[in-house]
Amino acid sequence: MKIKTNLINKFTKLNPYKIYNKKKDKNKILFIDRGQIENTILNCLFSVVLNKKYNFNIDVLINYLSKKNPLMKTFTSFGLNNFININIKKNYKNFMLILKTFLVFFKTNLNILIYKKGWFVNNFIMYDILFGDIIFDEYNRNNLNFLKKNLFNKEFQKILILSIYKIIFLNDLIIRDKYKYILASSHTYATNSSIGMRIALKKGIKVLNILSSRLRIYTNLKQAYQSEFH
Repeated sequence: MKIKTNLINKFTKLNPYKIYNKKKDKNKILFIDRGQIENTILNCLFSVVLNKKYNFNIDVLINYLSKKNPLMKTFTSFGLNNFININIKKNYKNFMLILKTFLVFFKTNLNILIYKKGWFVNNFIMYDILFGDIIFDEYNRNNLNFLKKNLFNKEFQKILILSIYKIIFLNDLIIRDKYKYILASSHTYATNSSIGMRIALKKGIKVLNILSSRLRIYTNLKQAYQSEFH
């Protein structure tokens, strides 16, 4: 059930819960936003606890451009202001990032041409992490794409290149900023959360997953490969 815009506006104006990040403190958590207002509020409240009780600074990974986005208003109402924007339109001038993305993209398409669809699903690996399954699931979820015989079509190619871009971006970010934990709300499909989760777990970083009334702590990569209710 979606929260109405007027309720969001009232909440952001009256919100008493605040996060206070300390300058130059390396005790940090990366909060990977899912882009859903209910989930954002829940994770922001959890972030307040992590900030106040355990003194973690909170960085927020976002994927939208407008400062008028209701999610941005929600974040700022909690006092959050350390934003990292993964949107490719914000990072297209990063030459090495874009170059690496295209190199992997072309190499992957060559392998698909030679080894076909089955290779991609079971063997598309970056940084010793399997990503083929969630990218293929992302592709299959819309427009009856699972009925298409090959992957050389506009829909798949777009999902593939954006997923490769996100994998490289998140891998570089997590290495650079040395986060203690990752706060992510999904481990399915090729979302920022699921990609970030797999990268973090491969590097030995625990992932906090809060959904509805349940908190789950992922500690190893094998858990991210499993179904939600395993």
